[in-house]
Amino acid sequence: MTAICARLAVHVAAIAIAGLPAARGAEYTLMPSPQTVHVGHFTAALKPVLTVASGDIVTIESVGGPDPADVDASGVVPPSAVPEHTRTIRREVTDRGPGPHILTGPVFVNGAMPGDVLEVRILDIDFAVPYGFNAQRPYTVRCLTHSPASSSESSRLIARPRPRRWRRVSWCR
Repeated sequence: MTAICARLAVHVAAIAIAGLPAARGAEYTLMPSPQTVHVGHFTAALKPVLTVASGDIVTIESVGGPDPADVDASGVVPPSAVPEHTRTIRREVTDRGPGPHILTGPVFVNGAMPGDVLEVRILDIDFAVPYGFNAQRPYTVRCLTHSPASSSESSRLIARPRPRRWRRVSWCR
């Protein structure tokens, strides 16, 4: 998983706001930090870290999967490629659920009620870091042309040069 920066437009369905069309509103940026992320779980009981109105635009940055120490040790990219907020989150967020993923949010939309339809338009997605990460767990399929399931975990850190948007993994041709 690679850290991304996504720009989203959020609208409560027109019927939920008295049939009025949603106007373009304010713009917000939600960066990952120990105060704005949660690790390994998602529940409706989480308190929102940002509240927006229908029609607002939110840019949300995520945190990728590998531990910064593993990125540094790999030599694939320089240590400066790992954002400081990623290092801080790994160091300071100790309340972790059963899963490994670091999730930014949640975001509350004013006027939205349980059962309402939320329209989220993805306006832009970009990579937040110049590397990507892929991991396979034991006994899962890796790639159709690679040997099937294995009993050992493998992972790979891949440098992603800025001009190119993809990179072929050598063992998956």
